[in-house]
Amino acid sequence: MASPQTDSPKVFMSYSHDSPYHKERVLQLSDRLREEGMDCELDRYQASPPEGWPRWMKQQIAKADFVLVVCTAVYHRRFEGEEGAGKGKGVKWEGAILTEALYFAEADNRRFVPVVFSADDSSYIPTVLRSVTYYDVSTEEGYEGLYRHLTRQPPVVKPNLGQITVMPPRPAPERLRASPKDADARKYPSLSEAIHTAPVIEVPGPNGGMYIFHVFPFGDRGLSVDHALRREIRDGLVEQIRSFKGTFGQVVSVEPGGSRWAPLVADRLGLPLAVIGERPTGLPGEFWVHQTSLLYDRHLFFRGFQRGDEVVVLDDVISTGETIRIVIDALNETGVRVKAVFCIVTKGRAYRELEKDYDLPVHALIKLMLA
Repeated sequence: MASPQTDSPKVFMSYSHDSPYHKERVLQLSDRLREEGMDCELDRYQASPPEGWPRWMKQQIAKADFVLVVCTAVYHRRFEGEEGAGKGKGVKWEGAILTEALYFAEADNRRFVPVVFSADDSSYIPTVLRSVTYYDVSTEEGYEGLYRHLTRQPPVVKPNLGQITVMPPRPAPERLRASPKDADARKYPSLSEAIHTAPVIEVPGPNGGMYIFHVFPFGDRGLSVDHALRREIRDGLVEQIRSFKGTFGQVVSVEPGGSRWAPLVADRLGLPLAVIGERPTGLPGEFWVHQTSLLYDRHLFFRGFQRGDEVVVLDDVISTGETIRIVIDALNETGVRVKAVFCIVTKGRAYRELEKDYDLPVHALIKLMLA
């Protein structure tokens, strides 16, 4: 048997003498704790303490770092004072001492640990101890949990406190203003009003970022477009496309935004319409490209194009210009030439980079700057 260390926790076992079998398993638990470094005390180790059992028990409880309360039906009955007179005086006495100690500690229990030899016995934990963790020492897992408790070795160690991460303030939502040089708000009064009254929200992106999103009524998240605004947008796009000097034979739009307006415009122009969709058909000639951005993580499916086609692309809002770039690159690889891009609104200066990089015009009813 290993010798107890001077810094070993002092442990006292409080239990009832239910049966010879129960007394033996309590002794085995105590022996094992001592063999593994716990300075465990038990009445079985004493023949007859000179100070007498009541004082001995009181002293053991007072000096113990931990008191293991071995809970059974008999122990519970005696602890709670429900046992007949003359029976279980030891447990009754220990129960009174323990209850008094918790009373004066104002229920701050750091010493009294319920222990059971069966999960069923958990119902016999004394009322004053039911709010704390108990350990079923009939299993190795339960015994390990008890041992960790007594030796203050938790299974999970709290990391050391690190330094506060200094984070820059989040930018204020973008504000829009019509550029006097690029837009004539008086020509499109309904559209101008819709732009400047649109709410601004933050949309979580697929990779965890946040996207500042203006909820224009004419955009893919808009709820309703009144007749005056719908007619103003449709007629304005038709007028711009008709005024375009280049040759083309088809209107191309992208789901979800552009596909809302392209059918109205293509119908007025009497031109065929091709919609680049977000769902496949599996038809011959269909191909797809993947788009990953702050707002999107999706496939775009192209169908209905022939080498040599000349087209114009129609979208609702051009902000970063990334979707338009993907569309133009994909069409160029198949021999389709994009002659111009038309949209309702551009935000910021990204459209100018499109014009420069692809040598094509980008037309918008209103071009906005970000303030």
